[in-house]
Amino acid sequence: MTQDRRQQIADYIKEQNYPVTGSTLSQIFNVSRQIIVSDIAALKHDHPIISTKRGYIYQPPQKIGGPYERTVMVSHTAEEMSTEVRIIVENGAIVNDVSIQHPIYGRITVELMLTSIEDCDKFSRNMSEDNGRMLAELTDGIHQHTLSAATEKILDNAVNDLRKHGFLLEQDQGPVK
Repeated sequence: MTQDRRQQIADYIKEQNYPVTGSTLSQIFNVSRQIIVSDIAALKHDHPIISTKRGYIYQPPQKIGGPYERTVMVSHTAEEMSTEVRIIVENGAIVNDVSIQHPIYGRITVELMLTSIEDCDKFSRNMSEDNGRMLAELTDGIHQHTLSAATEKILDNAVNDLRKHGFLLEQDQGPVK
C-alpha cells in the first residue's frame, strides 16, 4: 500500500508541468502532509524529485533551461538581489540555484529554479514579506549561481550584463565595475 502510493505520487509529480505542493498531494492521496513529506523523502532516493518553496518538481536529468550550464561568482547587497536575478532571467537564462562556500559547513546549495520575471518578483516578494535574509549574508555577499540556457550566447549575454552592473566577481579580482 505505501509503496503503491509512493509510486503514484512520483508518477503524479512527473506528469505535472508545475510544482505540486504537499497540501495538494495530501488532498489527492487522502493522507496527512507529514506522510507526504515522509513519502517524498523516500522517493528522492530513486527519483529526481526536488523540493522548492513552490512545491515538488520532478526534474529529469537534463536541466529545464537547456543543455548549456555555467557557474558564476557574484557579489551584491540584499537590496540588489532582485536586480541581479532579473538580469539573468531577462537574458533568457535560468537561475538554477544559489550556493556559498561556508568556512565551517563547506558548500551550501539551495535550489531556486527562477525561470521568469514573475518567478524573480515572487522570490523577491517572499524574501521581503518573510524578512528573509540572503544565504550570501554568511559570506559577505559573495555567492555562486548555476545558470542554464538553451544556448551559450544566452549565458554569455547574462554574464556580460552581470559584469556591466558590477555584480560579477572575476577570478581573484573582486567585483568588476
